[in-house]
Amino acid sequence: MKNKILSITKIVLSIATILCVIFGYKNHLYNTFENLFIDKCFSVFDSNSLSPFTSWVNFIAGVFLLYSLPYFFIELFGLENKKSIFYKRGFTTIRKCYVLVILFVTCFMLPGGLIGGMPLNEVLNFCFWEGNFFHHLICPILFIVLSLLEKNEIQSRKQCLFSMIPVGTYMIVYLIMVFVARKWEDFYYINQILEVIGYLVFPLMVVLIFSLSILIALVDNIVVKLISKKENKDEVNIS
Repeated sequence: MKNKILSITKIVLSIATILCVIFGYKNHLYNTFENLFIDKCFSVFDSNSLSPFTSWVNFIAGVFLLYSLPYFFIELFGLENKKSIFYKRGFTTIRKCYVLVILFVTCFMLPGGLIGGMPLNEVLNFCFWEGNFFHHLICPILFIVLSLLEKNEIQSRKQCLFSMIPVGTYMIVYLIMVFVARKWEDFYYINQILEVIGYLVFPLMVVLIFSLSILIALVDNIVVKLISKKENKDEVNIS
């Protein structure tokens, strides 16, 4: 009964997260800010709306959860087999080293804006107004809560390299869309020689995300070990 409630909870959280991703786009995520975004993204339905990193990763998160939902139903109805176990192993790796890490990074926009010298009210408006309320706050929180409900194996540090796959993919797509296809505006001002920070955005992003993936893996492994010890202790007490 306990496992069924857990599976139902994960299904509900997954659907809620997917809906929040959709709500974020429905509220015209990036074209509502007069100072930074209105000249960058013309429409929420325009591919240019995917040029900011946050927009990209929330879209990937929604797709990933759609992919994961069938496994939660397999858990719910007790239909696990060798294939589903392999699926779970893939889910574990992707979840820990991929969407969780990247969505967690979106929450750093608040301190990042303050460090950059923006007033608190402007940073709050920038980070959490309309669609960003879902994409910068609600979606990351729901996804992190969902991840904590998963009882997983100990994660190796090599698995953290998976966090670089979507990051690297985004950077390649960004460069192609901005400088080759010329379909996106240069959201990070990489092509402006005088804007040195523009050239540092992607390297800093790689370092930050990989460091966070290592940190989250270490914390997650501690939680897994504590849960395992508690379960073993409970089994001993029952016997």
